[in-house]
Amino acid sequence: MTLLPIHFISGGIMVDKTEVTIADVARYILDQFGQMTTMKLQKLCYYTQAWHLASFQRPLFRADFAAWDNGPVARELYDLHRGKYSVTAQEVPGRDVLSSNTKEFIDSIVGSYIKFSGDELSSITHMEDPWKGAMEDSQKSGFANALISKSSMQKFYASLDGSNSQSIEM
Repeated sequence: MTLLPIHFISGGIMVDKTEVTIADVARYILDQFGQMTTMKLQKLCYYTQAWHLASFQRPLFRADFAAWDNGPVARELYDLHRGKYSVTAQEVPGRDVLSSNTKEFIDSIVGSYIKFSGDELSSITHMEDPWKGAMEDSQKSGFANALISKSSMQKFYASLDGSNSQSIEM
């Protein structure tokens, strides 16, 4: 059994005037942490978005995540790595537009999750309300891949622990 500490970062971050995209975040993650499976990259981008919403009440990037069978997937990022099992930084056309505060935030979040495989991260998301709620919506409506609302992400991750720390058992 492994315990994963997750810590909120207090305070705000400066957002550059240039809009940050999910490709920018994915490229940065790959630059910092190296080649990884596309499933793992998707989940790491999801968690950077989720914790950014919880910490700062605004999204890090505009892309939405949908509840796929293997966890949250952003179609915009999926289209960049479709058909690949793993991906390198050179394969993702991100720009170096992230502020130092944003990079520090991403490093903190990814650092908490990097030790898990894509399959393990998928399992973790399956235990969390945003993915479960969107999957229920998909089943009720009969349409696959319902969007995971940013508001459900913000509410869930902000509520995990009043002391700004949460442990996840695996």
